[in-house]
Amino acid sequence: MHELNWVQWGRRNNFIGVRALAKEFKVNLHYSHVKKFNFESENIIKNRYMLPFATQKIGNYIVRDSLDLGTNRAINNFHLSILKKVKRDSIVYTIANGMPILDRVNCRLKVHEQVSCALELAELRNRYQNEQYDITSIYERELRTFECSDVIACPSIAVSNYVKSICPKANTHICLYPRPEIELGEQFEKKNNQSRIKFIFAGRLEYTKGVDTIFSLAKKFPLAEFHLVGDAVCSPPPLGNIFNHGKLEQKKLFKLFSECDCLLFPSYSEGSSFVTLEAMSLGLPGVVSFQSGSHYKHGDNGFLFDANNIEECEGYIEKIIKNPEIIIAFKEKIENEKFYGIQDYNLSMCEMLWQNLI
Repeated sequence: MHELNWVQWGRRNNFIGVRALAKEFKVNLHYSHVKKFNFESENIIKNRYMLPFATQKIGNYIVRDSLDLGTNRAINNFHLSILKKVKRDSIVYTIANGMPILDRVNCRLKVHEQVSCALELAELRNRYQNEQYDITSIYERELRTFECSDVIACPSIAVSNYVKSICPKANTHICLYPRPEIELGEQFEKKNNQSRIKFIFAGRLEYTKGVDTIFSLAKKFPLAEFHLVGDAVCSPPPLGNIFNHGKLEQKKLFKLFSECDCLLFPSYSEGSSFVTLEAMSLGLPGVVSFQSGSHYKHGDNGFLFDANNIEECEGYIEKIIKNPEIIIAFKEKIENEKFYGIQDYNLSMCEMLWQNLI
């Protein structure tokens, strides 16, 4: 039986993928954070590590997988079939739907130089004063990971550009994260008899998500509505056109999506935001930052802008308000374009591995 070194990252992964791999391989499981396992297998050898984890090549294979791929059977089968063909001593480094760690740290520090939010600043200090979040060690660890990886799977151009900026020789391959398949009942159908343009934001209400931009837009465009969904770290200003819905269960969130006209997502650091994928699956156009790493195409089914350029974002919001027919055109483009789902993602990953490792 072949041996596989599997490096697993994160608290929330449920290790379904590892259980599946154990049927085909003897798995040396290198993991962090998780204290308890809900499975046992004679083919799994558990090795717990703490930050920073080893980034050198160990054993026959390393798959450093930060994607939550283990929750999907189709992708599990893909991993099993492809790993049998991967050459020895290979590292595949996958970056999930968030930006790498260092970018998130730098983004938070940069944003907090510009915006003061007591709660976030306290959280930031507690997090980065801890030894394991030392910025220098984070940078060195990520750089080593990039340098020793045979190929780096990136979920968006934004992530690929970031990796290249700190490691120009990195071999990146863009594998767009798949859009979810969402079916809505008739009660969720879009209502077109409204007079005001409705923008919607979904995510944690914090400054790194660009909520300061949304607050500014709401003040500048009082005739448009701005709907906010998510846990609030920063309270919105008392404006009549801001509607704070708090955290919603998925069904209510999708219903609210269907009642709004356009997603507004000005995040400073995201990588590949899942909320943009959900919005597109629901046929919703978007005004989103480049940093969100979304599937939106500028001028075709949405508008893209630099999160640090609020004037650019304002221009697109004003354009939509003055020309609401843009929303209709964008929506038609989304509905008519080919749906990019799990099978397309699998093909992209296969292409990456065949080109680089097989």
